[in-house]
Amino acid sequence: MIAEGAVVTIAEAANYLFVSRPHVRKLFAAGKHTEVLPRDPTGRINIDVFSVESYRTARDAAMRAYVDSQTEDSDPLGL
Repeated sequence: MIAEGAVVTIAEAANYLFVSRPHVRKLFAAGKHTEVLPRDPTGRINIDVFSVESYRTARDAAMRAYVDSQTEDSDPLGL
């Protein structure tokens, strides 16, 4: 169970999502993640853990749907 108001840093989100920190920053800039205000006194961005979890869930579902849509035909393309 995730605590209400839980936050993660960009580095923690990157580790959880298995992506780079610059990619998390791009997702944040695109509005995929929600910042929790006020910012850390050091200026670090704190991201709402629920937005990170919902992004991962949606990404995993999209990957599963893609894999499930792939079929092995008995007649390969071009033959």
